[in-house]
Amino acid sequence: MPELYSEKLFEFTNLFIDKDEYMGDIKIVQVGETCLDKGASIEEHIQVCHEVTLIISGKGTFIADNEKNECSVGDIQIISKGINHSIISDTDSILRYIHFAFDFNNYEPRKLSEFYGQCKNVLIHDDGNIRWILNMLVDEYANNHDFTDIVKNSLVNTILVLIWRRANVQTSTYRPIISGNPIGNTVYSIIRYIDNNIDAKLTVNSVAKKFSYSDEYISRLFKEKTGVSLKKYIIATKMNYAKSLLAERKCSLTEVAELMGYSSAQAFCKAFKKHTGYTPGHFDKNI
Repeated sequence: MPELYSEKLFEFTNLFIDKDEYMGDIKIVQVGETCLDKGASIEEHIQVCHEVTLIISGKGTFIADNEKNECSVGDIQIISKGINHSIISDTDSILRYIHFAFDFNNYEPRKLSEFYGQCKNVLIHDDGNIRWILNMLVDEYANNHDFTDIVKNSLVNTILVLIWRRANVQTSTYRPIISGNPIGNTVYSIIRYIDNNIDAKLTVNSVAKKFSYSDEYISRLFKEKTGVSLKKYIIATKMNYAKSLLAERKCSLTEVAELMGYSSAQAFCKAFKKHTGYTPGHFDKNI
């Protein structure tokens, strides 16, 4: 193994090791975002609190008590305090991730506090909601917004519950059919699946396989119910998501392309211009 080194391209973090930062019975230890250079690492250390780490872009290895896991965009690691922990960025990609570290003080419900206290190395994949809420939490700590304590408290509790659900509840792709229109419910489920997994490499074929249909059938069904082809809907959703990432100005063009599932920044730029009529650079200058 090549020599590991620690080199952060940037880091925004609020650290409260020696301060009392509580949201109810939840002690906030650290909230922030880090970007590691290619091949860089966070050296092994013992967790003094529980921690949630979500990859925004790139690839890397999460190590917990000598157990190694290769992770990429959308992967979330949950570890409890007392665990030996380190992170290594892939040698071919810059690694960006959000980290949220916390502890409890007689927190209720016990089911949640007990779950986070027993996460030796739990890995889940974001369903499309957790990243946005973590981003909102980071933003609240980065800026002095009005009523920030109220918002922080809501976001922290929401994050803990959504992660618990993702780790413990087997959710179905399909919504329960509550009307006499099962085809309409299926199309709605397809839309929700695309919206919640837009950072995956979605294609008509991958969506068809997810719902156990043929490409031809699912495309015809979607077009009949929405008036838009499934392929066009996937591309339009990707481009709207890309616009929001470009507007945030937190991701490079290469990172946006990776998140959208394109093989290169050039391929993404070509698709973006074909869909919008202008380049990502033109869009960035005019927002």
